[in-house]
Amino acid sequence: MYTNWDLQTDIVIAGFGLAGGISAIEANDLGLETLILEKMPMPGGISICSGGGVRVASNPESAFSYLKATCGGTTPDTVLRAFARGLTEVESYMQKLAAVNRAAVNNIFYPGNYPFPGYRDLGFFEFKSIPGFDDQTTIPRPGVCAAESVILR
Repeated sequence: MYTNWDLQTDIVIAGFGLAGGISAIEANDLGLETLILEKMPMPGGISICSGGGVRVASNPESAFSYLKATCGGTTPDTVLRAFARGLTEVESYMQKLAAVNRAAVNNIFYPGNYPFPGYRDLGFFEFKSIPGFDDQTTIPRPGVCAAESVILR
């Protein structure tokens, strides 16, 4: 156990799931020194339960309608609209990341989990393969993730 902290860095990121990893990439691209703190022995966080895929949307208004219905009035519209807009930007961002390593990608029609308004305009973006990366030996496979059991079948 450490009793003294003497490291200095520009950014500290708590958690090495998808959000933590992308935050580190963005901070690095801005020239900032970044430290990621992860409590588990392997990175991935809850993101590994998505099978490596990311939800995308083709229309911000449809995505907003879907998100509003799924939140049951517990999230402010301003947050939902920002999230919906972001969902329409995810694919191009992930394509940019894929280009760095010439990763093969897949953007599939995968409607929302629930038949709420806007669910048909949602998709799922995933990396099919990354040259030099073997996901079967590198990615942790938790036995408790319900989504994983569906994806692996």
